[in-house]
Amino acid sequence: MILDHLRSIDDPEDQSFLNDRSLSRMLEDTRQRGFAVREGGEFRPKTSSIAVPILSSGRVEAMMSMIWIRSALMLDAAIRAHATTLHKIAQAI
Repeated sequence: MILDHLRSIDDPEDQSFLNDRSLSRMLEDTRQRGFAVREGGEFRPKTSSIAVPILSSGRVEAMMSMIWIRSALMLDAAIRAHATTLHKIAQAI
């Protein structure tokens, strides 16, 4: 539903993320890691984030994310320090 909504908005800045090849690669990388990452880029270039799924009966019902200022914390350090905790919180929810 979210992807359909983004496609209907037709914002030129979203197009590079919505093409089938990029989207498939991004989703597969996220599945492999078990969480999504965003390191700057076009959207909010001064921040990065990690997002973990909140599951119910094996289905993603929501996401929980942590966003920080990139100059304060590198992505790898954030993953090492916080990814496990975020997963535990998501499981508790």
